[in-house]
Amino acid sequence: MKRKVIFLLGVVIGSLLFLPAYNVLCKPELFKSKDLKGKAKNLFNMDAVESLLSVLLIKKGISVDPQKVMIGKDGWLFLGDGFVHSLKRKIDGSGIHKKEIEEVHQTMRLWDDYFKANGVRTFRIVIGPDKDSVYTDKLPEWDKHHKSQIITSLINDGGELYIRTHSAIMEERSVADMPLYYHTDTHWNAYGASVAFNVLAKSVSAEHPETIWPSTTAKDFKSKEGKPGDLANFLRVTDIHEELVYLDNSDINKTNIELYDYPTGKLILKKQLTVISAPRTPTLVVSDNALNDERVLWLRDSYGSAMSPFMAKTFREVLQVHQGKVNPDLLESMVKSFKPKYVFITSVERDALGRFFTAPPN
Repeated sequence: MKRKVIFLLGVVIGSLLFLPAYNVLCKPELFKSKDLKGKAKNLFNMDAVESLLSVLLIKKGISVDPQKVMIGKDGWLFLGDGFVHSLKRKIDGSGIHKKEIEEVHQTMRLWDDYFKANGVRTFRIVIGPDKDSVYTDKLPEWDKHHKSQIITSLINDGGELYIRTHSAIMEERSVADMPLYYHTDTHWNAYGASVAFNVLAKSVSAEHPETIWPSTTAKDFKSKEGKPGDLANFLRVTDIHEELVYLDNSDINKTNIELYDYPTGKLILKKQLTVISAPRTPTLVVSDNALNDERVLWLRDSYGSAMSPFMAKTFREVLQVHQGKVNPDLLESMVKSFKPKYVFITSVERDALGRFFTAPPN
């Protein structure tokens, strides 16, 4: 008995000595720009242990943080129910959200009327399907979605304002050799975003044939090994496969852009075109060789990032801001001062019933 106690004590002490040594030798970034107290605390940082545990559990289909991440099949990770109860909504179906959907439709129609009264030619809404609305066959067996879904009701009952993204992406997925979404991230990739953008182009072109749109097909994309995404980060996993599908179109990629703070007109950045993260404040993106000398007001979230190169190539001036930072006063102000030809909204499915979509014009 005494030997067992001594052995266990030895294991505990050895572990306590190993963890600080490992962090000092293998994780030097933990000790940069830290005061003495912070450095001492990080000696016992458990990320390495949690990462190892997470890797082992993923193989068994178990998530160390199920509220944030669900473990799917074949290396696919999905968002858990801790974010706006997106999982519960899909299991419940759209029926119990009928009033919310109707309120969103009514509010968007009011904005459409406002935009038209203030010179906007066309208003369109692009809802990016959640990954688990597209790759349902990769979900765990217990996650059974209801046959009626919010995104279907929003799009099908929303009239011409809503772009038919879900059906287009499902159709493309059935013939695609590459994924349209990341395995370990919540977002669609450049290929998936291009499918939605092409549907937007088709819808707007029906009313405005004078606007020229870039033509992209599956041949414009290639894939390589990528870095783990946000879902993998939630699990503190770095050693996991990710396929990066990227745009390989020189005509789009050679575009140069300038980013300006819209309220002040101050130049923020000048660079060759890459994806543009959703700005928290109104930001004007000006392209040097856009296909059209036209203005677009684009309210968007992170689902717009993969779509941003296509938008920059199409329109010379795109005023964009994260819609979560927009209230009716700001939106009306931007419409009146910027005078866009088009207004577009790009939002992920799980936020499509959010506060922004139920705030009408003043």
